[in-house]
Amino acid sequence: MMKRFIFIFWIFFSLSVFQNGCASAGKCVFCKFGLIKTPLNASVIKSTNDRPKSLHTMTSVSIQNTIFVNTNLHHHPEQDLLNSIKTAEDLVKFSSQTSLANLSLDEKISIVIVLTSFYGHMTVPLPPVVAIDLIKMFACSPKVFSSIPQQCLNSALSILAVNKCALCEITTKDVVPFLNGLLSLSPGVLNSIPKASFISILGMASSTEIFNNLTHTSVMNFITVLSMSKSTINCLPLPTLFSLLTFVASKPFTELMITLPPSTMFGFLGGLLDTLDDSSTFLINTIPTSVTVAILSPIMTTRMLGVMPIINFDLLMSVLGSSHAISKALPSTNFISIFNILISSPKILSSLNPNNVAKILSSVATCPPIMDNIPSNLIRQLLEKISVYSPSALTCISDNELSLLSREKN
Repeated sequence: MMKRFIFIFWIFFSLSVFQNGCASAGKCVFCKFGLIKTPLNASVIKSTNDRPKSLHTMTSVSIQNTIFVNTNLHHHPEQDLLNSIKTAEDLVKFSSQTSLANLSLDEKISIVIVLTSFYGHMTVPLPPVVAIDLIKMFACSPKVFSSIPQQCLNSALSILAVNKCALCEITTKDVVPFLNGLLSLSPGVLNSIPKASFISILGMASSTEIFNNLTHTSVMNFITVLSMSKSTINCLPLPTLFSLLTFVASKPFTELMITLPPSTMFGFLGGLLDTLDDSSTFLINTIPTSVTVAILSPIMTTRMLGVMPIINFDLLMSVLGSSHAISKALPSTNFISIFNILISSPKILSSLNPNNVAKILSSVATCPPIMDNIPSNLIRQLLEKISVYSPSALTCISDNELSLLSREKN
């Protein structure tokens, strides 16, 4: 029996030593079989080849919804804490012990992914101090925004958006890089963020100073996203809307708006006009007239009005007819352009809401500065066209206003 055992042992030993023709290349056969029999840990990625190990260690984070992110990280003390974060309470503890802004980019990405993994189980908002640390973390590493999946981005912003106290305490020096990082994402990605969360985050842009410090790309993306959804413009916090309009008004039309694709420009203007018209003159009378005029006047040319979507044209007529202050401040050439388009384009005239046509006729009739600078024959031609293509509009204005419009000038 002992001889048989020694014979079997010798066979296994020979195989392990002389395999592949080199003793140093071989491994103990029991070790080889051991690797085959040892189950892989699903949470850690291992290599079964014999290449030297890297100085970096491979770590992975597995969370809900099958999100699986692998990152190569240098090992340091914070990593042990990072791996221990399982709940929102753990994140609060981790934030109190370590500055999130000082973490590496990979660790910041891991923090966001771990945070969003328990987002659906959070019953109360994060403490403001933790939310502020997260915002500062994004601000100092804007690349985090583009390094996480859309779902994680949406959840992270939703977590921050509900923390109004934190959003109000962020200083301009942190708001600007945070928004620059967020708005550097493509309009398609931004438009996929839940509206309520996105609008709340945009509320951080509450001053013209912030818009002045945003990059040109960020501003263009911001306007593009607004052009894709009227509801976003309608729901913007008033300080953000005022600051945005003041910023747009301060820029030459050729520098900002005209550089946008026509669909984007008209989409943004349509949302703005809809917001102004829907506010029942509140916004029209609240926003400085000079700001509104600076935005609207450049688009009230024959060339722009001729290609403007009918719905935008209709809203423009309604807004102009709702504010004598705006009508008085606009150059008379803007009204001449409107009248020329309505006279030469029966299709546009017949498509407009008769009430809005009547509103602008009333504004012109009761505003001598406009009447005095518009040729009588132009007004007469317009009234003739209206009587044919939008006759109900004439029944919506008073006889006195109609008389003023029809009166010959000295």
